[in-house]
Order: sequence, then C-alpha cells, then structure tokens
Amino acid sequence: MRLVLFLLFSLTAASAQSTTVLRANRLLDVETGRMLSPGEVLVRGDRIVEAGGSVTHPQGAEIIDLGDSTLLPGLIDAHVHLFLHPGAEDLQTVQESVPQRTIVATIAARQDLMAGFTAERDMGTEGAGSADTAVRDAINRGLIPGPRLRISGNAVDILGGHEDAIGYNPEQRVLPNATWANNAAELVTAIRSQFKEGADFIKIYETGKDSFVDGKFSTPFQYTEADLRAAVAEAARVGKRVAVHATGEPGTLYAARAGVASVDHAYQLSGESRSSRCPRLRYPSISPITRLHPRHRPSGARSSNTTGASFAGKWRPVCPWPWDRTSARSRMERRRANSN
Repeated sequence: MRLVLFLLFSLTAASAQSTTVLRANRLLDVETGRMLSPGEVLVRGDRIVEAGGSVTHPQGAEIIDLGDSTLLPGLIDAHVHLFLHPGAEDLQTVQESVPQRTIVATIAARQDLMAGFTAERDMGTEGAGSADTAVRDAINRGLIPGPRLRISGNAVDILGGHEDAIGYNPEQRVLPNATWANNAAELVTAIRSQFKEGADFIKIYETGKDSFVDGKFSTPFQYTEADLRAAVAEAARVGKRVAVHATGEPGTLYAARAGVASVDHAYQLSGESRSSRCPRLRYPSISPITRLHPRHRPSGARSSNTTGASFAGKWRPVCPWPWDRTSARSRMERRRANSN
C-alpha cells in the first residue's frame, strides 16, 4: 500500500489554470478519523477544492488514477532546523559559510516537502542570522520548492549560554550560534532586530548546558521569569509569539508562567509546569514515522515508498513539546559523552 500526501500534489499542479482529480483506493478523512474507500481530491490550480469519497469532475479535468494508494493531508513538523544537517552541529556552524548553509537549507526544504511535510516551524538558523527569511520568501514566491515555513531567525541566548561558542581558543573569537541578550532590556532589543529582519516568531534558549551528575539531571536556567515576561510582552506588542528551548526545571516553569507559546524538548517537568501549561493549549496529535524521512535516512539505505501518521482523534489537549528530528541523535550522543 502506498500513501500519497494530496497537499503535495496540489503544490505541484501543472499550472495555475489546470484542474486535476486525484483518485486512489483510500483517503484518510482527518475530520472523522475514518478511511474512505475509494477517495478523490479535486485540485484547481494550486488549491484543493474538494476531498472525499467522490468529488466534482469538471469538464476537461485531468483524471489521475493512483490505484492502490492512500491519500492523506500534508504533514506538519513543529520543530526543524533546515540550516543544520546530521553530524556535528558545533563544527558545521563554524566550518560552513552562511551561503553554503543556505544552499543546504533549500535542499533540505525540498526534501522535506517531497517526504510529505507541507508546513514546518524552523526553530533557528544556529548562527546563520536571518538567512531563513530568504528561504521562506523564495518558497512563498514559488522560486524554490518547500513547505510553508514559520521562521525564528537566529535564536536568542545569554553570554556563555547554551549556544555560545564554549571550548574554543578565546583568541579566535569564535562566534556564537545565537544572538546575545543578557537581560530584559537586551531581550527587547534583540527581539525587535529579529522582527525587523523577517522573523515570524522568537526562539529563546531558556536552559542549558544539560548535565548528569551522580545520575541526576541538571540544567541551569538562563532568563528569569520576569525576563521572559518582558520578551513575551514585546512579541505580543506586534502580534507575535515566543517559543523557548527548555529541557528542565526551573526554566520550564519560568517559561510556562511567562506565557510563552511553546516549550520545546522539556525532558524533565515538575507537576507545576505541567498544570501551568497543558489546560490552556490544544494541538492536533500527529506522529510522523520519521525512519522513512530522506533527510534522516542513513547513507546508502534503501528508500521507501511509504510513510505514515497516527491521528488520536480530531483534537486532543497535549503539551506543546515538539520533537526536533533534525539533531536529536547528535544531541543524545553528546549528552551520553558528557555523562561518562
């Protein structure tokens, strides 16, 4: 059985005037959670007009019969880093130029789209500044293929914080992978600069460096609750939001109390952090099968013509802790090394 993401087909329609009917043996109706058989999708230009067991067949429409396939909506990834690739993060941000990393990001965007991801939230360029603005805008203008992007530009961090250049020769002046801001006033300045350069939202590093001492997880906070409240207020002033990288307490609690839009990673949470955040947010439950994703498949591995997602009802309340597929493996390897 093949799975076909019908939003992807709509994005690659032949022309703005074309009308196409996609037909397959099955269609996943995410409104009801039921599998329809057969299934059809009507695409006019680059927009889906109808989807269901049967749709209107306009005169002159091209009929594409996909046979034993399953049509389903495009997937959404809430935490990606298009400007990173598998391997040592710290080295690639130092050794690879911003133009090189931008080219890699455009390739990654196309690969993500072809893997079925039609919308993504990019959680920081990790030292490439606002280069993601150009990638997002090129996709929006139809110049390059890729998912619809929400971007954060360069993440914000304190001096000596999680994404600062630590462990290098100080005389070499190695740049950090984030924008420095050490207090509430500097956070506001950094946020204004990010929005000026095209960011859709702000990413702040709230905790790190993570460590294990005598089997106990520890991660220092970087900003106080008051600092984060100032950041949230500044973003809200222009109708935008703040997301934070936070892996444990008390940083996750400070972020939850400050009213950030999402806390990403959150490996260790207190009961107070959970109760502070979960009841106020509702997110769709979607679990992409990432082992088939071409950007994260081991070199030389065979490709697959299947992918999938699990939907637990139409909506359900969950905490917004997106999983960073891009670099989870390298981070786990570093933590394992640090704990030895």
